[in-house]
Amino acid sequence: MKVYAPRAALQGALGQIISVVPSRGPIPIYEMVKIETGEGYITLSGSDGDHMLIIKSSADTERPGALCTPARTLYELVRTLPDGPVTLERDGHKLVVQSGRSIASLPIGEAEDFRRPPTIDLEEAVEFDMADLNALIGKTLFAASDEQTRLILNGGLLHVKDNRIRAVATNGHRLASAYGPDAPASWPEEGVIVHRTGLGLIERIFKNYHGTVRVAASKDDIVVAGNYLTLYTRLIEGPYPNYEQVIPTEHPITATIDRKEFLGAVKRALVVAPRNSRRVYFHWEYDEVKLSAETSDLGSSNETVECALDGPGITIGFNGEYMAEVLSIIATDEVRIEMSQPERPAVITPVGDLATMYVLMPLRLY
Repeated sequence: MKVYAPRAALQGALGQIISVVPSRGPIPIYEMVKIETGEGYITLSGSDGDHMLIIKSSADTERPGALCTPARTLYELVRTLPDGPVTLERDGHKLVVQSGRSIASLPIGEAEDFRRPPTIDLEEAVEFDMADLNALIGKTLFAASDEQTRLILNGGLLHVKDNRIRAVATNGHRLASAYGPDAPASWPEEGVIVHRTGLGLIERIFKNYHGTVRVAASKDDIVVAGNYLTLYTRLIEGPYPNYEQVIPTEHPITATIDRKEFLGAVKRALVVAPRNSRRVYFHWEYDEVKLSAETSDLGSSNETVECALDGPGITIGFNGEYMAEVLSIIATDEVRIEMSQPERPAVITPVGDLATMYVLMPLRLY
């Protein structure tokens, strides 16, 4: 194998690859990057066993071939080289890396030992504009649980609802839901559950990707495939909770409020809110909401924000951090908060965005 690649492009690709490569893998091959070369291209692959990233870019190939070498070592070496072409050449049992007067050699492993990509049919994949897919993840991922007691809640559900792809995430105390594009007939009927780590990788790796990607799933994995980037991530097994049963269908009280002003008031209340519950009281009446929080050793906070209230007055306690997270994720100027009783969940929606919804479970008032 002998190939010439631009240093900047090689560094950028390796920087992406090491995001899925563990610093200490369960087996040595997981700490390596697989390098494949052919006529006019170089392909880099990295995996930790649960995720696999494949990046293909143009390069001048003198001799095609494939091998593995320590990913982080190669990345650290390439990022320190001067600008210009980098030569990667196999010499027996080592990889020679050369740029100008700089020459280094790295140990290698055999490409055959590297994990093969999962087999997933892309013929009937869902097509997303990448910006829309990242927006869908951004609207919901924060609500997934990070506790290990219920692994099923550590991911986001992608399933079909109303003939569209719907993303849902919850930790049992809050729920986020957003609709994506139309769903193909091939999408698994029960949906798929993608771990929060995998969703975070999709969002981060494709952050600067412009254009359309194809998304498809098998029983065990999901793939996001672009023109030069392909990411596989392992799915979480098991049925997702019936989240629709916690979404209120009747809410006789509706408040419409300026999002930024409301968010600022919530953040100020959190300064003195109890550290264990983060409880903030919301007193809705007469076209305004009064926020209050108190802790014996931190003091108290009281603030009033104007709103448009339709329905009788009500007092509800919420985890202020959860409320602030929802308000921070929403991009519209106003939000609508629908309520029924102090012990019932509230539904929060961005005004003008019918595809997105959040549900917050209340806290006991006293």
